[in-house]
Order: sequence, then C-alpha cells, then structure tokens
Amino acid sequence: MPDLTARAPIEPEKTEWLHDRSRIPARPSASIRELVVRYRGWLIGFALALGLTVLAFQTRASWENHRDWVVPMTVPFWASTGLALGLLIDRQRWKAVAPGIVLLVIALVLTGVNIWRGTETSGQDNWRDALSIVSGVVLGFMVAAFLAALAWSEITGARKGEEPPSE
Repeated sequence: MPDLTARAPIEPEKTEWLHDRSRIPARPSASIRELVVRYRGWLIGFALALGLTVLAFQTRASWENHRDWVVPMTVPFWASTGLALGLLIDRQRWKAVAPGIVLLVIALVLTGVNIWRGTETSGQDNWRDALSIVSGVVLGFMVAAFLAALAWSEITGARKGEEPPSE
C-alpha cells in the first residue's frame, strides 16, 4: 500500500527498483558563473525591460499634456518586449531582431532630440509634443516588432526541429 503522507509517495513493494532514494544521484551544484550563463537571456531581458520603461517615462514626461496613466498601463508591454529582446539576443537571432533594433534606434534619436529641444525652450512647445507623439508611435511599432520576432523565431525554430543549446 503506498504511503501518500510522505513528501514523495513511496510504495514499499517497489523500493528496490523504483523508489530507492539511495540510488538517486545528488543534484550537481551550479556555480554562479553557470547560473549567469544559464539565465543570461533573462538577465539581459530584465535590464532591457527597465531601460524601455525608462524610455517610456521620458517620452511621457516630455509631452506638455501629461498622460499619467499611459506608462503604468503599458509596463507589461515594456517588460515583455525587454524579455523578448534579451532572449533573442541570447539566442543570436539577429535577422529577427533587426527591424525592432532600427525602430529602437529611431526612438532613441527622437528622444534625444526631444531632450535637447527641452533644454532650448521653456513652456508649451508643439515641437516637443510632436516629437513625443512620434516617439510613442515608433515605440509601439517597436514593441510589436520584437514580440512578433520572438513568436516567429519560436515558431520557425520549432518547425526546423532545432535543438536547444547544450548546457
């Protein structure tokens, strides 16, 4: 009769070949370096997600008519986009990442021009508002590009039967 109250159910009749805990090898210890390599894509993605969120806050802050709800409502998109970009970079899927990188560079240039324009003017500035709107639209397309790139990369990678990288 199995003992279902144990941490792992044990059947006393099958201990010799199925549940003999002495035959189970110990889990190998992983060094910090191995863990960093294993989770490198996630770590890069987390850092990129933070950077994209900062970029979104900067875009919102440069608009004279603040939309205080926009950035908090879109944080899930920035987080998923950063993680998607980190995973794609870690897997070296450069063709899939290229359109989104172009859009990211355009958004960074527009944000830089917007910040520069903010140092040159004071008060209401329609140019800064226009730059913020265009930056927001470009960032939206960038989010779509990176998430679509990750989905496409996963679909085509699974179809080709690629094996995951060895650890």
